[in-house]
Amino acid sequence: MKSRTLSNNRIRKFDESLQMRLSGVRFYGDEFVLNTATGMFFRLSPSAVFILKQLAAGTQADKLITVLREYYKIDKKTAIRDVELLMNELVMLGLVNVGAK
Repeated sequence: MKSRTLSNNRIRKFDESLQMRLSGVRFYGDEFVLNTATGMFFRLSPSAVFILKQLAAGTQADKLITVLREYYKIDKKTAIRDVELLMNELVMLGLVNVGAK
């Protein structure tokens, strides 16, 4: 139970940062994303693009778990893991700055 709470709290921390940074993201098909601020193209998995498009549409990061579960018919533990891994990858790629205002 405690690990789920920590996971959900970590995901919530990304919310504001993701929404701000996604304004500079342009989608090309179902695999490619352009960071318009840097000019860098990224090839992403279909589920990563799905998550980014959900965020771009205004879905809150803490709601992504439910949306991902419903769309891909996966269990909650897998959805939490997938969202956390993607968030971490976005930070590493410089697409998201945690705690940015």
